[in-house]
Amino acid sequence: LLYFQNISTFEGIRLSVKGLSGRLSFIVPCVLVALLFSFAGSIFFLIGILLTFPFALAMGVTRWEYSVSTLLAAVGAGGTLALMAMALGWIEKLTDGWLVGPYVFYLPWVWNPGPLVTWLLFTFICVVLFQIAYALTIVYKRYGMMPMVILMIGLILALLVPIWIITANSWWPQTLTFFAGLTPLEVGGMCLVASVVISALGYLALRKYEVR
Repeated sequence: LLYFQNISTFEGIRLSVKGLSGRLSFIVPCVLVALLFSFAGSIFFLIGILLTFPFALAMGVTRWEYSVSTLLAAVGAGGTLALMAMALGWIEKLTDGWLVGPYVFYLPWVWNPGPLVTWLLFTFICVVLFQIAYALTIVYKRYGMMPMVILMIGLILALLVPIWIITANSWWPQTLTFFAGLTPLEVGGMCLVASVVISALGYLALRKYEVR
């Protein structure tokens, strides 16, 4: 509305609220599912690492083995959540958008390449979110709360600064065109590379961590 229809900010907010208010029966379940998928990785790895890492070291597991096992656990959990998302997509298609029309899971761009690519995309998106939670937990365990908060603020700024630059230069049409040109497999590959990099950085921090 703001960048393609030349509508003011307040008018865009008014139209958005008006459109959303008539779809509460559809929006509320979607928000609940989104919250489940958003926080599942953070909760899983935050609690899991805090409880399992000291126990694993006591059992003779090396830090390298623990890091690799954590990445594999992320793939397993992400694959399971991906199957759940695909099941919701099939239900969405059978019910013609949950009987109200809009589609959230069964998006043509995601599903057109085939079920395998769809599963890989959903899996690797979950994996990269899991690994971010994994890295934040390691920072918390080794350096404390304040460095973890600073890192989280830095990650937020790393997202906001490009958004501000794109907005200031009116580059949104070109940016959206670029991302629209990517295939699901390419996006999934980017998420996989990011997951491996984050896991490697987490291992470097974990290597010097001493359990107290």
